[in-house]
Amino acid sequence: MLREFLKNSAIYGIGKFFSVLIGFITLPIITHSLSPEAYGTFDLLNLCLIILNITVALEISQAIARFIGDVSDRRDRQEYVASAYFFSFISYTIVAFIIYFFREPLSFFIFKSDAYSSLMIYLIMWLYLQGTHSFITSQYRWENKPAKQVCLMLFQSLCLLAFVLWFLKGNQSNVEGLLKAHLFSLAISVFAGLLLLIKDRILTFRFSLPKLKTMLVFSLPLVPSSIAVFSQNYIDRIMVSHMLDLEMLGLYSLAFKIAALVLVFGSIFQTSVVPLFYKYHQDEKASKLFGYTANIYLFFILNAIGGIILFLPELFYYLIGSEFNKAASLIPFLLISTSAASFYTFAPGLSIAKKTSYLAVFNIVGMVINIILNYFLIKNMGVSGAALATMLSCLLICFANVIVSQKYYKIDFMFWRMGSAVFLLISLAGSFYLFDEIPINLSVTIIKLLIVFIIFGCLFLILFPKALIQFVLKK
Repeated sequence: MLREFLKNSAIYGIGKFFSVLIGFITLPIITHSLSPEAYGTFDLLNLCLIILNITVALEISQAIARFIGDVSDRRDRQEYVASAYFFSFISYTIVAFIIYFFREPLSFFIFKSDAYSSLMIYLIMWLYLQGTHSFITSQYRWENKPAKQVCLMLFQSLCLLAFVLWFLKGNQSNVEGLLKAHLFSLAISVFAGLLLLIKDRILTFRFSLPKLKTMLVFSLPLVPSSIAVFSQNYIDRIMVSHMLDLEMLGLYSLAFKIAALVLVFGSIFQTSVVPLFYKYHQDEKASKLFGYTANIYLFFILNAIGGIILFLPELFYYLIGSEFNKAASLIPFLLISTSAASFYTFAPGLSIAKKTSYLAVFNIVGMVINIILNYFLIKNMGVSGAALATMLSCLLICFANVIVSQKYYKIDFMFWRMGSAVFLLISLAGSFYLFDEIPINLSVTIIKLLIVFIIFGCLFLILFPKALIQFVLKK
């Protein structure tokens, strides 16, 4: 099992590395073409897309992951996939008509002005294409074929880079240009992905109403849970846009995007570990092995956080641009938030026990706490309050989720080692404000690189006990 995990992680890691590289090339083009206000407008529309993707198809893609692992017959697996796909397509179509006919009131509700009603048309196309693209890539994840999933995602990223250059560096340096770049890249990638699914006989026309009903019974409780997770992750941005303005949202969104770089490691582990949880959870050695993977995960993600914090001044000076400088102070809080949120991967007990309704309760409570904290902290601290509120609520729900999950499926975590590693990170995070005042030059960069190597070594000693090293080398 560990060998399969390491192999899949390596494939996803290579894919994510190149995705991040492409993203780093794309981001400066965007920040030098759009103002913080325009970037905030794009992000607010993106938030609408995310909530629609969560609710419209009723999270049925998650049900595929749960049920195809229990069947080996190809026909049954095809029926699950086809039923979910056609249900999603019909759901998107119904919502598309609603958005089109109510585009002006929706524009006023979202942007406080009906001047953005034309963006609702882009939202409709974006919903179809992004929803289908996510569905396609997820199927290769559930089929445990990471290479094809990674290739599709990289292809879409490369197309996006090409179209961003075409539109933003051409004659459309505005929100519409960025939206067109996303739509064109998704359209090409979806076309290629659908052909590949049909060729691999994963997607067919074998619709099954009984299987659809079975999947919906599983996925429906996940919808309020996913909405709550969305609120935990994004309610800060929504409240910033309504309590402050689109410019502050643009700064906050950029900070969130940079902080989400740590999710590169989180998504690598999630995409490779989650299928293994369902496949091997009954193995008597699985609990210990999943504990090992948690340590490996924490090692990579803490190193990433440390590196990002130390080199934030250089990142903004050389790549992002001075217009977004105020976003830098928000990033340490958001790095911790995104890391805590991604650690949910190692709390599979409720999903394995099919207690998805409990997940909904947890996430709804977390959502309420996040809203309350954001309201009071934004009111008193401005945009910094949103970052602090999100960090506190993510940490709280992460701890609660892991504790309860352990009662249903115990993972042998090395808690004292993990706690020591996190303490080391917190100590490092405080140094961000020290380095923020030091000029950017070669000497400072060398000192920072030495600190990164020291942190790397310390985290390795803390998180890689002798038994784990021997086990990995043995495999």
